[in-house]
Amino acid sequence: MGPPPVAGVPAGVGRAPMPPVGPPPVVGPPTSIVGRVAPQPPTGRGGPPMGKAPIPLMPAGLPPSANFTAVHAPPRFAAPVVPLGVGRGQAPIPPHMSMPAMPPLPQPAPGVRPPSPHPPMMLRPVSSPTLTHALPPAAVLHSAPLQHPAAAAPVPPAVTQPATPKKPAVTQKPQATPERRLVDLTHTKLSTQAMCVPAITKALYARNMCDRSTWVSDFMQSNPDICELRERIYPLQRAICLCKLYHPGKKEVKENISRTHMIQLILQHLQLKGLKESRKVLETESRIKMPRHHMHQSRLVGYLKQAVRDSEGVFDFTIADKVMDKTSLEEHLFLIGLQEEEEEQEDVNIWLEPEGNLIVDKVSNPSGEDEEAVKCGSFNKLVEHLTDESKLDMQYLKTFLMTYQSFTTPEKLLQKLIQRFNVPSNFKGGDNGSQVAGVIRLRVCNVVKKWIEEYSSDFDDNLIVQLKQFIEHAGTFGGHLAMTMQKPLQKMLQETKQKKVVKKFSEATPEPFIPRNIFSKALSLLDIDDEEIARQLTLIEFEIYERIRPSELLNQSWSKPKLKHRSPNVLALIKRFNEVSQWVAEEILGQASIKDRVRVISKFVKVCEKVVALHNFNTLMAFIAGFSFSSVHRLKYSFEEVSANLQKTKSEHEGLMKSDGSFKVYRTALHNLDPPCLPYLGVHLTDLTFVDENPDIINGLNNFAKRNLIFQTISLVQQYQQRSYNLQPVYQIQQYLRQPHTKDEAELYKISLKREPRGASRQDIL
Repeated sequence: MGPPPVAGVPAGVGRAPMPPVGPPPVVGPPTSIVGRVAPQPPTGRGGPPMGKAPIPLMPAGLPPSANFTAVHAPPRFAAPVVPLGVGRGQAPIPPHMSMPAMPPLPQPAPGVRPPSPHPPMMLRPVSSPTLTHALPPAAVLHSAPLQHPAAAAPVPPAVTQPATPKKPAVTQKPQATPERRLVDLTHTKLSTQAMCVPAITKALYARNMCDRSTWVSDFMQSNPDICELRERIYPLQRAICLCKLYHPGKKEVKENISRTHMIQLILQHLQLKGLKESRKVLETESRIKMPRHHMHQSRLVGYLKQAVRDSEGVFDFTIADKVMDKTSLEEHLFLIGLQEEEEEQEDVNIWLEPEGNLIVDKVSNPSGEDEEAVKCGSFNKLVEHLTDESKLDMQYLKTFLMTYQSFTTPEKLLQKLIQRFNVPSNFKGGDNGSQVAGVIRLRVCNVVKKWIEEYSSDFDDNLIVQLKQFIEHAGTFGGHLAMTMQKPLQKMLQETKQKKVVKKFSEATPEPFIPRNIFSKALSLLDIDDEEIARQLTLIEFEIYERIRPSELLNQSWSKPKLKHRSPNVLALIKRFNEVSQWVAEEILGQASIKDRVRVISKFVKVCEKVVALHNFNTLMAFIAGFSFSSVHRLKYSFEEVSANLQKTKSEHEGLMKSDGSFKVYRTALHNLDPPCLPYLGVHLTDLTFVDENPDIINGLNNFAKRNLIFQTISLVQQYQQRSYNLQPVYQIQQYLRQPHTKDEAELYKISLKREPRGASRQDIL
């Protein structure tokens, strides 16, 4: 049973599908006797690349300039070579260093064979195809070695037989040394294991004991980070993941590819690969014959390659280290048939559409006066009202520019504005027709100017080229018209070239609280000051929050698989929210003793106090969500031993973010404070979800009243983006706070049961 849903987060905004992926764990090379990592020989599996020189091992305490000879680790399954005279457990002495004089070896008796000059400890692995091929790697590595009863005792020394007078004297064998006994014992054990391997293999590979068909799927399910890494690396896996995301297997697609056509593709592929018997069997069972025409390439493989190329095109548009072009991505999705084009109204020139397609209502403004408000209208009439020559409605202009992407695109809007600018020669404007036409052109230029200044992110490279052509055309009607649009465009292009905008504050930035072990890899939660943790968490999340564009909050794109690419920053902030909640839960459950858990819980409550002081409600809600994990919430005795003052503070924070009355307490607090502020995004996403339930079209006209409600909600998000936090980022602390946390709910709950078992009393809890 997972944690209770976070209040205010709409459907689809839940926990991120998986945590940030790091590289898979790398098994390092074997360690030499002196304690340093020894390089592998070039031919060994997992060793250094061919052609690279081995890395010399440096004894501790000596300067790097000393000249040492590289010492390689012994081969796999071979015991280390120990020179004579070196005791067991001692490190070998490098050959270049001076060694003490070795005691003379005992001389053999006359007639006795001298010992072998080769090192006595050089063992060779038993060459057994059964041992190396029958067992899987896991069985070889983890199975306990089998011992033969006769191999458990040391080999007794050979007994010399007395010579008989009828035969010549037999040379006596030398007495077995400890080294020779170890060699014989090792060979005996390896031989015994080799003899027992068939029985082990039969037991491991028995179908009723070990089902190997689910090994890969079980491993990927238990290691989601490795599963996601595989989907990111292998093109075929990315293609499969993309197909699952966009659900291309729709009814019309299945109708286009019939069963007969699919089997014919397989038959042709089998024929090209020379699998004629398999082809004949498939033809017999399916009663479908392979088409007569023969190709030199597999059509099935060709289709799969094309699918991979199409999915790689999507991947190229969305990888993190590239600037994503939303327009190009959607065009590519339309091209490969993974996204359907929205229903469009018939394109009619803005000057040819008849009257009556605009409905205006009377509403009361905050001052109590009645004013006109557009209720609904066609696209042409909405643009015409935007550039009305009789009056300028600034509120309508702001609402239109913020929400127009919910029913059209930037390219189409620019085309309509150009149509509106080109007043026809037969325009009937009364006695002052030419003057009215000039006012309309000026209105169009002012709208474009406002558009560039407020929503520069709407302009991609293609749209900028069209805009420059329009500015050049507007210059033929007057230089002032062209300059009205040229200046903001030049400013936008200069800001785009700048990599980072330097923020300026009127007050001095407060000094951060730096822990003493700031550069230590063992930096922990309890080492960092409460206020500094709150500051760095706020900076991390506000950096994402201030990048959210209004277009990301339209059409619930953050919760729709086919539109998620339009809301990268909203999804990033949702993911960060889940990461903080996961971090809170793992830190609490990671403490083995109840005393340590109480310390961590108290630490988090104190950090929440500092977070509230910074007006950071998003992080505060993430902490509350972490406390609400079922695996954490059940820790009854741990929370009871927190001090009464901190328990009261925790209750106040939960009351502040309570969902009763549509977060009434939170909304009141947010309304009464001054920026900088980081609001809880989940509340605003919920509001947008409710507003989006209204219809987009009313009697064939765009529902602009719905866009007014969307504008009011998005304006609250934009309001707190204007002023940033005057705080100093600390890289080391932020790196610690960004560490990934990968434990799932089931694993956390198992840990929770170990910390406080069900039915346990306080005396049973350590």
